[in-house]
Amino acid sequence: YKIEGEDLYLIGTSEHSMIGKFIDQMIPEASLPQTLTSYSPCFRKEKGAHGIEERGVYRIHQFEKQEMIVVCRPEDSMAWYEKMWRYSVELFRSMDIPVRQLECCSGDLADLKVKSCDIEAWSPRQQKYFEVCSCSNLGDAQARRLRMRVKGADGKTYLPHTLNNTVVAPPRMLIAFLENNLQADGSVKIPEVLRPYMGGMEKIERKSLSEEKMIIQPKETTIAYRCPECGATVHSVVGIFALSGDRIKLKCSCGGSELLIENTADGKMRFTVPCIFCPNPHSFLISRKTILSRELFTIPCGLAGYDICFIGREDRVREAVEQSDKELYEEISAEELPSIKESNSEDSYYDEHIADMLIYVFGDLCEEGKIHCNCKDGGDYLCEKDKDCVRISCKKCGASLEVEAEDSPATHAVLHANEIYLN
Repeated sequence: YKIEGEDLYLIGTSEHSMIGKFIDQMIPEASLPQTLTSYSPCFRKEKGAHGIEERGVYRIHQFEKQEMIVVCRPEDSMAWYEKMWRYSVELFRSMDIPVRQLECCSGDLADLKVKSCDIEAWSPRQQKYFEVCSCSNLGDAQARRLRMRVKGADGKTYLPHTLNNTVVAPPRMLIAFLENNLQADGSVKIPEVLRPYMGGMEKIERKSLSEEKMIIQPKETTIAYRCPECGATVHSVVGIFALSGDRIKLKCSCGGSELLIENTADGKMRFTVPCIFCPNPHSFLISRKTILSRELFTIPCGLAGYDICFIGREDRVREAVEQSDKELYEEISAEELPSIKESNSEDSYYDEHIADMLIYVFGDLCEEGKIHCNCKDGGDYLCEKDKDCVRISCKKCGASLEVEAEDSPATHAVLHANEIYLN
């Protein structure tokens, strides 16, 4: 890939970068063999047909690759060729992946190559071998083109031989690894050689259906907590507040508190929850499986005994919050909780995150043809922010809908909608 407007290119292989250091060089014979390896991003303009291989990681435009090159004396090049392709074979077989070496006939050799072979891994799914590595001996052709020379002990110069080998390209190794180590129960066996790097794990267990249904599902899962600053019950569908990688933040409209959820590497979720009873937030580490297996999961304050965080289906969360509020009001006098009653009134706050999500939902429904107006042949819709609301309107018939960008049941109903009708 050439970078437009620059004299720069994205490399297809790090072989070129490594061998390039020897251009116009006079190499002392005593320093041979020169062996280099590199792990780098690679970029290719792949040409492929439609199908599962092109949609997956088999044939992609950007990938990582471990490459090695050797610059050696002519009489040593064939020995290095045999040694290099065997490195790849040993690597794959150490992970219980069946491989074979396929020697390329002279008619299939590319320019400069004296000898070349492919390493192919077995695919149980396709019931055939597919290429995962390649190794080539270029003789002195590449050295001649790059004006590389070796000065011998006798003072005479000669052309060295160069070789290259793709030790491994992780995307294709991943395919071979998963297909050949997949067990009947859906788990993946971890080869002995990898277990020290996997904390001693012997296999990767298949997730249950409840675990595979991630809690981070826009329009499905609701999270709620009480803000200790203003007393409001903050609730929102996951996805309409700040989301960044494995960290989820739910902020109160008053800006005085936020709930933080972090996904850990060991399958757990860490909750940092503000508490109306305590001066500091509480931190909880809970198994993801425990949370996802229930329609409603609540987290209590250990000191007061009242629930301070609610996660689950929206109707169950709202029901639990209402019941919890009722219990609080019965236990504590109205004078001690003025802010809770006031903040749960009809007054609301503009929320920029909700406004952005409304625009996203409207755009999504528009693309799916699920927004309707008075136009018989379909409308031409415009979505825009206006003060404290988001408006979507039809340019043809003028039909429109305004939704307040606030944490309210009416707004949540729109965010959950499968179709929208403009008046």
